[in-house]
Amino acid sequence: SARNVGMSLAKGDYILFLDADDTLQKNAFVDLYQSAQNSGTDVVLFNYRQNEIEYHLFNGFNIKYLNESQLEDIYFSTLLPRKKEGILLCGVCCKFYKREFIEKENIKFEDNISSAEDQLFFLACLNAKPSISYCAEPFYEYRCVKDSASFSYTKGFDKQVLNYARVLKSLLMVAPAYIPETYFSTRICQCVLYTLSKDFFHKDNIMSRWERKRLFNDFMHKKTILESLLTYKKNCFTLSERLGLQMCKYGLFSLINLASKRW
Repeated sequence: SARNVGMSLAKGDYILFLDADDTLQKNAFVDLYQSAQNSGTDVVLFNYRQNEIEYHLFNGFNIKYLNESQLEDIYFSTLLPRKKEGILLCGVCCKFYKREFIEKENIKFEDNISSAEDQLFFLACLNAKPSISYCAEPFYEYRCVKDSASFSYTKGFDKQVLNYARVLKSLLMVAPAYIPETYFSTRICQCVLYTLSKDFFHKDNIMSRWERKRLFNDFMHKKTILESLLTYKKNCFTLSERLGLQMCKYGLFSLINLASKRW
């Protein structure tokens, strides 16, 4: 992981991650450094802006120390990110990390995972019980590029999901007790839906229908996927998403293939 290399070479007191397509406000580093020094916390959370819309975690006020209830909110929104909440806030960006904390806890990115590895990184941070403050400023400018890796076809994405599930399960084994067991299966079902659009039924997938069906059936019969399709929290999904998951549960490849023509 390039990020792991970057962290190993870092010499400053703090670490901030910025994707290549995005930018920061000119005053971001000065203001974040001052905020971190004033609070003395291990992590400073902050907001971002996309297409003139500002996304924030709380009610627009600075918070010097997050309390237990606020920390729970952060954990839940990180574990089950939703677009309406500002999905970037749930990953590795929009955070100002104390380098000493990252190194002491030996927190790194998973080398064999290229999707949602930033979420796993921040969950590992939360498991280490850092002190966290919140700076209610949109320092991060997010650019949604249609041809970026988030939207492009990824062959073998189903294998990425299985690797991700393995790491996520290990993180949740040491997660706070207030995290329900169903959150694992619910998150995996989010990934199942993502796999449909990013791999099996992506417009750039040139594999034959027979080959895609074979891979689809093999993926849906994995123990982790089967169990997740039986136990996920239904109220975390829209009606159309629940219908998609039901079709996955019963292996209705042809129906999903037909529906995908409209995606």
